[in-house]
Amino acid sequence: MASIAPLVSGVLNAAMLALSARRGETDEIAAYTVMTAALIVVSMLIAGGTSLLYTAGNEQERSAVRSLRVLIAVPVLLVFAGGATGFYSAQGYLSTALAVAAIWMISNNLSELQFADLTRQLRFVAMSLAIILSRLAALVILLAGAPLTVALALGSVLQLAACEILVCRSPDARPPLWQNLSWRAGVSALGSNRQLLGYSAAEAASARSGSLVLSLVATPQVVGCYGAVIAVYQAFTSVLYGGLRVPMAVRVRRRHQLATDNASPRESEILIMILAVVAACAGVVLAPWIANDLLRLPIAAAALWLQLLALALPLLTLRWAVCLFLISDTNYRAAARLAVVTAGVLGIGLVAQLPGLSPGGATAAMLGAEATGVLVIGIAVAANRWFRSRRRVDTDRPTRGGGSASRRRTPRAQTEAEADVPAAETGSGIRRASATSEL
Repeated sequence: MASIAPLVSGVLNAAMLALSARRGETDEIAAYTVMTAALIVVSMLIAGGTSLLYTAGNEQERSAVRSLRVLIAVPVLLVFAGGATGFYSAQGYLSTALAVAAIWMISNNLSELQFADLTRQLRFVAMSLAIILSRLAALVILLAGAPLTVALALGSVLQLAACEILVCRSPDARPPLWQNLSWRAGVSALGSNRQLLGYSAAEAASARSGSLVLSLVATPQVVGCYGAVIAVYQAFTSVLYGGLRVPMAVRVRRRHQLATDNASPRESEILIMILAVVAACAGVVLAPWIANDLLRLPIAAAALWLQLLALALPLLTLRWAVCLFLISDTNYRAAARLAVVTAGVLGIGLVAQLPGLSPGGATAAMLGAEATGVLVIGIAVAANRWFRSRRRVDTDRPTRGGGSASRRRTPRAQTEAEADVPAAETGSGIRRASATSEL
């Protein structure tokens, strides 16, 4: 159920993009692409990581995140949206489309908190209905003749209103989004968790840096075609990410003692990985039809871009599964390091191709970055198992008087050894150690 909403939403978004592309509205798609990429970067710098903290944190942290998003993030995004509109208008982009795309982005920024509320409550059916109906409304508006950005903006506003009603009318209802806000709490949330900020900023960079860098060296028409391909790719990734939120929510509820069920999060993760592999195979096969027949993109190489992105799907899904696993266990630092490594490799790949960066080079850099992330995961798991095996061998090694070292340990030595146990193996560290072992 958690994947139904992103799946249907992705299909509807693809339909809207196809309709807009058939109309020749590549300028609309280009404005939507660059404004979204620019404001996501700004949003990450201000409130990066707070959506995950809102899902996994306690009530005090959640209240502080709401204050940050409403009182600080929204005004700053409005200011930067005005600056981005002026900058890209001078580059030949449609100013009205840029401004309306900013409304879409700000509405979605607030909706993230509502999705986190519904995810924490495991109300995936209600969330799916709100998302799907708002996308259907946007499609109807587009069919009525409205530009793409206008349809998306109106749909996002309807989604924001619907989700707010659902969240405030439930057994675990919270106050309305605009009530019980505090400037002091909002400021305190700015640095509430630097690890999650780093993780979210790195994820945003991985998703949007290709569009931003390409917009500096390519024409709006090329960026519009690339944006259409990226939108198809992100439709697939949103489905996979929606599914991965389920095991994360289950683990968070168990950690906060909000649930006692015996559901296995690992089974959901395996199912999502299988879905990612199937989607990748389908993407490679159907890419020419999607790019040339469905979207009717004027650049023949667009099919190759989509095939490269399809190959990155299983790699991205595996990395997300590991990162969300670590975040649900409050091991934010490890998740942030993995995301930063991936974003760093992508940044190097993009910069190395300047000033002749092409959409094909950008998609190849994304594939290489995700492959590097999976390689890092493999190395970390192998190193962890090697250290555990070495520790086991050292513990069982016979001493000079016979028997293993653990058996020969005297009560006093045992007490001294327990006193020297590092913090990572006590308290919350036991949970992290067990999580690493499970991983």
